[in-house]
Amino acid sequence: MRFLLSLALVLVLSTLTTRWAHADSKADARRYFQQGMAALEAGRYREGIDLLTKAYEIRPHRNVLFNIGRAYASLGELDQATDYFERYLATDPPDAAKVRSTMAELEERRRLRNLVDQGMAAIRAQRHLEGAALLQRAYDERPHPNILFNLARAYEDGGDSARALASYRLYLESRPKDSSRVEARIAALEGKKRDDRVARVEPPRRRASPPPPPPPPPPKKRGKDRDSEDPPPPANGVSEEQLEKLAELIIGRLKQEGALSSPPPPVEEPPPPPPPATVVVETTPLAEVPTSTAVTLEAKGGEVYDEVVITASRRAQSPIDAPNAVTILTEEDIRLSGARTLPDLLRRVPGMDVMAMSYTDYNVAMRGFNRRIANKILVLIDGRTAYADFLGGTQWRTFTIDLLDIERVEVVRGPGSAIYGAYAYTGIINIITKRPADIRGSTAQLGGGNGRRVDSAYQYGMNKGPVGVRVSAGFERADKYELEFDPQRVDYTTNVADPEKSLEVARFDGQAEYNFSDTSRAYLGAGARSGFSEFYGVASLRNQATDGQEYNVRGGVDTDLVSLRAFWNRQRLTSTPEFYRVGTDDLGSTVRFDLVSVEPVFRPELELFGTHSIVVGGEFRHKFIDWDYLSGPQTENHFALFFQDSWKLNETISLLVSGRLDLHPIVGPLGSPRAAVIWKPAPRQALRLSIGTAFRTPTMAETYLDLAISSPQPGVAVTLIGGQSGLDPEAITTFDLGYRFDADFGELEAVVYLNRVSDLISRTPLQATGIEQVFRPDLGAYVAANSFYINDPRVFLALGGELSARVYPIDGVDLGGSYAAQYIFDQDSGDRFTDSPIHKLTFWGQLRTRVGLDLGLSVHFTSSQRWVEPDYDPNSATGFDAEPLPLPSSVLVMGRIGYRLLDDQLEVAVSGTNLLDFGDLRHREHPYGNQLEARLLGQVTARF
Repeated sequence: MRFLLSLALVLVLSTLTTRWAHADSKADARRYFQQGMAALEAGRYREGIDLLTKAYEIRPHRNVLFNIGRAYASLGELDQATDYFERYLATDPPDAAKVRSTMAELEERRRLRNLVDQGMAAIRAQRHLEGAALLQRAYDERPHPNILFNLARAYEDGGDSARALASYRLYLESRPKDSSRVEARIAALEGKKRDDRVARVEPPRRRASPPPPPPPPPPKKRGKDRDSEDPPPPANGVSEEQLEKLAELIIGRLKQEGALSSPPPPVEEPPPPPPPATVVVETTPLAEVPTSTAVTLEAKGGEVYDEVVITASRRAQSPIDAPNAVTILTEEDIRLSGARTLPDLLRRVPGMDVMAMSYTDYNVAMRGFNRRIANKILVLIDGRTAYADFLGGTQWRTFTIDLLDIERVEVVRGPGSAIYGAYAYTGIINIITKRPADIRGSTAQLGGGNGRRVDSAYQYGMNKGPVGVRVSAGFERADKYELEFDPQRVDYTTNVADPEKSLEVARFDGQAEYNFSDTSRAYLGAGARSGFSEFYGVASLRNQATDGQEYNVRGGVDTDLVSLRAFWNRQRLTSTPEFYRVGTDDLGSTVRFDLVSVEPVFRPELELFGTHSIVVGGEFRHKFIDWDYLSGPQTENHFALFFQDSWKLNETISLLVSGRLDLHPIVGPLGSPRAAVIWKPAPRQALRLSIGTAFRTPTMAETYLDLAISSPQPGVAVTLIGGQSGLDPEAITTFDLGYRFDADFGELEAVVYLNRVSDLISRTPLQATGIEQVFRPDLGAYVAANSFYINDPRVFLALGGELSARVYPIDGVDLGGSYAAQYIFDQDSGDRFTDSPIHKLTFWGQLRTRVGLDLGLSVHFTSSQRWVEPDYDPNSATGFDAEPLPLPSSVLVMGRIGYRLLDDQLEVAVSGTNLLDFGDLRHREHPYGNQLEARLLGQVTARF
């Protein structure tokens, strides 16, 4: 009770002391950033600065500081420009040297600006010779036509017509816009000069007056100057030497008084009118001249706010230019959604099938054909495959990164084999992690919840000049949703010490990088994970327990033109069914798997009847597997070449063609072409038509499997056998028509598609071994039947549509929803493929308040299904029970409530998943999966 009262007191006090600040809304910040940059480009600098300041307050980023400093420099307000550039430099950007050079230039221009301002102030105060001396000094250091013009004005008003004429003529050499008026002024001065000469030669006839007294004799000279003669004084009585000495005395006096170190106070009264004999000539204001080159620094883009996708075409582009439908899930979506796993977050993606088999094991597919080991979608982490090549599918809870490490998730909906090869069958999920500059400091997170869940994470990022470092570590442990077997049963046993446990892993990940520029870098990283997890296999191999380690080492170079990526994934695991029949083999196994990949990519651009953005690359992939379930150790070497040309004919039409050639060591050469046309009928709108093919090659398990397993019938075993060289890759051809509209207030996307799916890899019904069956002592059973991996002869057609929208009605509020419908049927018989739901519907909302309170809620509906999951049945003629298993429609709810305090340095939150799954309301997402259970997680996050 004391703890709860203390916590309540802290919350109340923090509410009173926390400054009013937005949470980091990427969408809101993007809107202000785009509007601000548009205002700057239009020359509305004040408006642009205000909008960029709002973007920075919502989601700080150093690029915004840079652009604000650049805008102030364009206005000539050098003090403010210098302040923002210094704040930008405090983040240790890669271009620090260039910005410091620019700041030195600004300081020099500020000094000259002060000099010019002082000169102009002296001229307005009728101190013409003093002003002329100051302007002449500024002109000598940095010539400019406007200074010449003002020099001429000063000389003219000071009565020095000769110098005024010389300055006006030199000013005319710059071909100013007011040439005709200046030429008229020169003519007037020359006429006045002639009249003065005539007046001196022919004085008016009047009574003579006594001549003026002669000037006093000059002082006698000494030394060697004694014999020299002084030049005769000029007609106006002041020599050039005297003028220069006078100017030097004035400047010296000004220096002593500090007048040259700071600009003079503003003159409140308008300048006095010129003498009647002076004609005022208008010209360009002088004030902006000394700072004009400061804005030659190129503005920095808002990629940190923009929705930029790199996965669809292997180069950065707007989703509106992508050849596929694209969904981007942001860091903020992860934080506010309440989802504590990536698969739960992916439920927001239109057309995504997410199937939770247990607390740990998720199977994720796109546009149908989900399975217990989902193998038709490619999962990447920063472009490095996280897909388990040897088994197929993705073990989502075994990554070496945490949700804290993710900057965004790019989901490409539709086949992508044209540039990614095998496994990008119906889509691609690319998890983009944060760069060191995005972290800058430490974040520690600790949480706990029901199901004996403990969740902790630590993250640190440092950026010093061009060098950046990011490290993260974490630990997670939780129990199952339910037990598959009662541990008290005497006919089954287990090798697992704690049958209730579903997950217990520790992980580490780190990366260092050297940034040559904002868009070029070299990097080296590594990750490791160790611990226990479970997943659901096929046939009788349902709930598998795995324990061991996974590692990765990666490195490469990334530039706008060239990239080179290399990585090594390594797994060392032990595996066994969690429960098995007493007296039979426990089917324990060890897995040793290594994957090495090297991938160079070249991205040139050229102009030929439009702009061609080209991607050319290749890949070498080496695989090694030693697993007790296979016929023996296996090695495969894969090679691939790919090409893509995105041809922008004009501002409204783009064409894209791409293709890839893979050389598989068993299947042979495989080609996968793709073409798309994108038409933009209006700004920020696009209509896309794409046609393409993709393939999924057999996994090493499907190819080399040779496994005898016990059956529910005592003393009887069956053998699962791989297809060896007899398997063809699964094939898909897709026709996709999509529309996308991106606006400041949100986005809308609609897609219809038709997929033709063939050569699906599946298992045959059990085939009796006959009289040759023998007793296997290692199994304690007779092998009565075999099941083989083959290609399904049926061809399926999938007709579907997806509609999604996301809106930002006011700052701090995001609302979204999607609907997906899909009907899959046998092309020949017309029978529906019932393993996939027809309807999926999602609604979600997120709220961020200025007082620190955050809310998130999402609701997901999935229509009913009928799963065909053959299971062993000794009474069936085929050996399997193939009766479809009904799966009722379901609703899943996730939510989060959080509070930020102490200037966002501390955050407390409670998130919940499967919130409707309690008591008798619990549902399954697969007939053999766990009944889901409501799980709550309380978390405390500290940033320092």
